[in-house]
Amino acid sequence: MRKQYFCEECSAKLDGFKDRENIFICNKCGRAIKWKDTDINAPFMKDKCHYFNIGKGGYGSELDNKNIQFCLCDTCLVDFINSFEINDEILGLSEKEILSEEYRKVLGDSIGD
Repeated sequence: MRKQYFCEECSAKLDGFKDRENIFICNKCGRAIKWKDTDINAPFMKDKCHYFNIGKGGYGSELDNKNIQFCLCDTCLVDFINSFEINDEILGLSEKEILSEEYRKVLGDSIGD
């Protein structure tokens, strides 16, 4: 059975959402990314939009009982991850990459022993 949709403003019948415009706004930089579902680049545009729902902050934290949700564009997400002192696990580096010579020079020879 096919669903029917109606405009909330004027009650006009809508034929699905085939040509709907999507708008993503990054909470960090404010950049708006727009695309229509029928655009050939729609899958690539969607891949540059990241949604996060961390949930509520724990009792006693500065975010106590606050529901933490935000959106980041690809650029801001990369900048955010790169700002971490330890980001190898976040980026999914393999054990081989982590134990590389360059990594050993940074952290010292105590890792992996």
